[in-house]
Amino acid sequence: MKSILSGMHMTTPDGRVAPKQNRSARSEQQIIAAAVALLTAEGYPEFTMSSVSGESGVSIGGVYRRFPTREGLLQHVKNEVMSDLESTIEARVMAIESADSETVLSIFTHGLSGECTSRARLFAFIFIHSANDSIMRRRGFDFHVKMKRLLGSALERCPDISRKTLEASLDIVYDVIVQSLLMRVTTAGSVEADESTYPGQPDSESYATELVRMTYSYLAERSCEQRVDRLKNASR
Repeated sequence: MKSILSGMHMTTPDGRVAPKQNRSARSEQQIIAAAVALLTAEGYPEFTMSSVSGESGVSIGGVYRRFPTREGLLQHVKNEVMSDLESTIEARVMAIESADSETVLSIFTHGLSGECTSRARLFAFIFIHSANDSIMRRRGFDFHVKMKRLLGSALERCPDISRKTLEASLDIVYDVIVQSLLMRVTTAGSVEADESTYPGQPDSESYATELVRMTYSYLAERSCEQRVDRLKNASR
């Protein structure tokens, strides 16, 4: 039985060959790392299975054995990049021990902005290319669910914001931060190095700082409104 199985290739649900041993697993990681590097540096137009083979040092046959199609490899890469982004932001936010809401917003916003901006071409490709991919659209929605839950959980621990205020404000706060950053990164990653965009576009650090200021002000305003409502109700 062992000799028969050793000659068989196990496949994953997406049709690619599953790694059978450490060496094969390392080759797969080399392929994925090479694909990420190419998409980051060159973008989608220059991305081919041949270029991945050259960048990874894995033969073209080895690339196709593990990823039979370019789209299958791209889907795997997109999922891996999104998972890495989630893990990075989660680690930063979960490391917050005691802070006010402005600090939490700052860590979340600057963390997400920095990660996406540093690889703007890669993330622009992922966001644009995933629009017509139902699996990756679902993956994107799951990303939002996870990140909103992470931000909400961190803000819940802040002494300067009530649960009622957070429940009334989190959806807006999250969308203002994340959708603004994703749109900005998509634009930045879609232009050529020597291509100008429009006058007065702020740098990524300043933009993230202003997003924090706006969302923190919004939270403070909602808190104030609720305090006023409580006072009005108490005086009746």
